[in-house]
Amino acid sequence: MRKRRGRDLFFVDVAVPRDVNPDVDSLAGVYRYDVDDLAAVVTRSRGSREKEAERAESIVNEEVARFERWAEAEQVTPFVRTLRQHFLETLRRELGRSLRSRLKHLGDSDRLHLERMVDAAVNKLMHDPTMQLRKWAWQNPDELEQATAVLDELFGLSKVADDATLDLPDAAEPVENSTTEAIGKEHLG
Repeated sequence: MRKRRGRDLFFVDVAVPRDVNPDVDSLAGVYRYDVDDLAAVVTRSRGSREKEAERAESIVNEEVARFERWAEAEQVTPFVRTLRQHFLETLRRELGRSLRSRLKHLGDSDRLHLERMVDAAVNKLMHDPTMQLRKWAWQNPDELEQATAVLDELFGLSKVADDATLDLPDAAEPVENSTTEAIGKEHLG
């Protein structure tokens, strides 16, 4: 041991029967590990690995449940789109009536600004109800179908969908460059 100059010596004895005499444990700076010691380490680490696996499984289960609630809440999106479109078409129809009568003197630029104002107003009016409906759908996924049915009836959206196939005579006539794409492109540069 003098030749080792104070450095520890480790023996790992994996032989069966053992090759290293257990008495070496009594020597200073000498450490012996056998198959039984290794089995104890494996058992201890298996317990902590199992505990971590349970924790990981719990995290995965929580995230799966969260994703499922999100997916359920996303089912409200088509309803929100229909409601937004209903409001937008109603306001554009009214704007079209005004543009053909009292506001017929307005030029294309002013008409485009009025259409943008209608779009912005609908977006602002729909923002809070949309957020609340999504939140409600997240918290009450089992009642979503019933709630959208009530709102559908309240706003007459089924009728709107049926009427969408009809050509309404007092619908606003399109103004040159007034599509949503043109508005979006202008804002994007």
